[in-house]
Amino acid sequence: MAQYLVDENKIRKNITRLKKAFIDKGLDFQLFYSVKTNFSETVLKTVKKAGGEYEIVSHFEWKLVKNF
Repeated sequence: MAQYLVDENKIRKNITRLKKAFIDKGLDFQLFYSVKTNFSETVLKTVKKAGGEYEIVSHFEWKLVKNF
């Protein structure tokens, strides 16, 4: 079975940098993470804690994120 190493700090830093780039340009910006890209609970919780939201397209994805 595949195993993945998730760097929560790197995810948070990348989200912060991306948001800052848009805000610095004076643009209204919201980050929506595609749950189907990687539905690891750690990744999803980290995205939410960093101020991101989710893009969901299925009931399965909704069940994953509804309590975060």
